[in-house]
Amino acid sequence: MQFIACLVLLFGIVNARKLPSYIKVCHRDDPKVGECVVKNVEAMMPKFSEGIPEMSIPSLNPLMIPAASLNSGGNFKADFTNLKVYGADKFKVKSIDLNLKDKLHLALDLHFDTMRIVTDYKIDGNILVLKLNGHGVMDANLTDISAHASTDAKQYEKNGKTHLGFINSDVNGLVIKKAHFQLDNIFGDNEQLNVQTNQVLNDSAEELIKELAPVITSVTRDIVFGIAEKTLQRYTFDELFPQ
Repeated sequence: MQFIACLVLLFGIVNARKLPSYIKVCHRDDPKVGECVVKNVEAMMPKFSEGIPEMSIPSLNPLMIPAASLNSGGNFKADFTNLKVYGADKFKVKSIDLNLKDKLHLALDLHFDTMRIVTDYKIDGNILVLKLNGHGVMDANLTDISAHASTDAKQYEKNGKTHLGFINSDVNGLVIKKAHFQLDNIFGDNEQLNVQTNQVLNDSAEELIKELAPVITSVTRDIVFGIAEKTLQRYTFDELFPQ
C-alpha cells in the first residue's frame, strides 16, 4: 500500500515552483532519474504517517480504504468494508526502472516489513475443509511482503499543455511470507467453534493468503494509480519532470 507515495511523487509533486525544501527536482533526461526519485521518497518517509496534503498524499497510517470484494466463482465470496491499513507508511523501494524518454514507463519492486489490516468482513465460501458463512471484524497481521507495480503513461493535451495519464497500470507478484488472521464471529456466538476455526485457518494460513491476495492486489492497484492520476491532472509533464 506504500505504492501510493512513490507514484504520487513520481507524477505529481515535482514542480520547481512549489517544491518543499526536502525534495530534489528530478530531470527526465537524467540517466539516474530513478535514483533521484528513490532519494526523494526516502526524504518523504518521515512525513507519510501524517500525510502530505499539499502533495495529495493522505495519511498512510492508517490508510483508509472504503471497500473491497472478492468473488472466485461459486466457492468463495467475501466483502470487506471500512478497511484500515497500518504500516503502509514504512516501505522500501528495492528497485526502480523509470523511462521518461523513448517510452513512458515505470516499474517498482517494493517491500513492507509488516502490515496490519483491520476490516469489517462478510464471508461465504469454502477454505480447506471449512465452510465459512459469517460476518464480523477481521484483523490480519502480515509480515515480509513484496510486490511489483508497473504502469505506462500517455501524453495528452489539456488547456494547451501536455499532461500525463496512466495506461496499463498493474500490481502483481504479491508475496506474503507470513500471516496471522483473527476473524471474529465467524460462527456467530459459538465462541468455541470460532476459536477452533481461527486455529485451523492459521495453521494453514497460506491457503487464506491465496484467497485474499487478489483483493489486496486489486485494492493496491486502484488506490495507488487512482490517487496518482488525480495529481497527474494537476501538473503538466514539464512541471513534473523538466528537461
